[in-house]
Amino acid sequence: MKTLPFYLLRNVSVPFVLTTVVILLALSLERLLRLVDLIVSEGASISSAFLLLSYLQPHYLGLAVPAALFFSIMIGFRKMHEQSELVVMQSAGVPYNMLAKPALMFAAGLMVVMFLVSAYLQPIGRYSYRADLQDLKSGYASLRVKPSVFQKIDDNIIVRADRVSLDGQTLFGFFASVEEENGRRIILASRAVIVPPADLSHIQGADDRMTIVLHDGQIIREKDGQDPSLLSVNSYPWRLPLPPYAPYGVRGQDERELTFFELLDGGRDSIAHTIKPEYISAEIHSNLVNVLSLPILALLAIPLALMGAGRTGQAKGIVIGILILIIYEKTLGVSSALVRGGDLHPFFALWCPYLILMAVAIASFMRMAGLSLHDIFARFNQKGAANE
Repeated sequence: MKTLPFYLLRNVSVPFVLTTVVILLALSLERLLRLVDLIVSEGASISSAFLLLSYLQPHYLGLAVPAALFFSIMIGFRKMHEQSELVVMQSAGVPYNMLAKPALMFAAGLMVVMFLVSAYLQPIGRYSYRADLQDLKSGYASLRVKPSVFQKIDDNIIVRADRVSLDGQTLFGFFASVEEENGRRIILASRAVIVPPADLSHIQGADDRMTIVLHDGQIIREKDGQDPSLLSVNSYPWRLPLPPYAPYGVRGQDERELTFFELLDGGRDSIAHTIKPEYISAEIHSNLVNVLSLPILALLAIPLALMGAGRTGQAKGIVIGILILIIYEKTLGVSSALVRGGDLHPFFALWCPYLILMAVAIASFMRMAGLSLHDIFARFNQKGAANE
């Protein structure tokens, strides 16, 4: 009997891994295409897209695991059903509750993992994604200069470079035109190196403006009513006349950036925020419902997988299971929005659909196993009498 649970677990775990990878790839590919399009328009390196994408993997994992678990159990049990393996197990006296135990234990383990993912990795990854994305769009991590293109980076600044290094930090054949109050400044350099504000934090008097170090350059200043002046430089730090860089801020500016225990405390004590209590309540209950739904989905997947007769039966349960999963996920999404808006209490909006799904799963499993409430209570009474 020790071999059977491992065999059942293998039939479930292999499809689970494959399904999870496929769903993650599908979700990541769609986002990667959008990130690459953004990065190309900003002139940043492609590695930035993969870094941003890595921050979203905990979020995508939260979407992929429930669906992968549901489908893997249906696929594993459907395969054993079509190959008449379950008939042999039933003939050997193996009850359905013993067949379901490995799948439920697998779901319980995933439930612990998904709690850690949703409680810690998702809020931290979401914050890192937002912060880096703002840095990318702001243009302060790199000037985003495209080769041989005149680019207007501010109302008064136009830049151009003949060639740009792969990391976007070194510009060759650099040209800049800066409109000033009483004239214009033209800057030329054979090579210009962009220094982000973070790299100048150790220099006294440095602020949050970007600096470009000009090598073998010339600065031509034209003032109204005066002759142009020329300054030749070997190495000159030119601080761009741009507004100071405003970083994204510390983590915890909205409820989706807070860890689970920070949500229970009502937010982070170290920062000032204006998060509504309804938003915090919706995030707490949504995370709990999503995590606790895993064993319920696992229990429901078993009777759905066995719908249809033998080798030639149609897998009607898989189609029904897909519809149930979609409806359940959409219901939770809408319910969470209603809780955030203060229109519904979390119990009615989130926990009622969960309890309905639990009732459907238990009723379906009991019907499949040929059990009734009377049989269950009778077994408990027998165990209690045996213990006495």
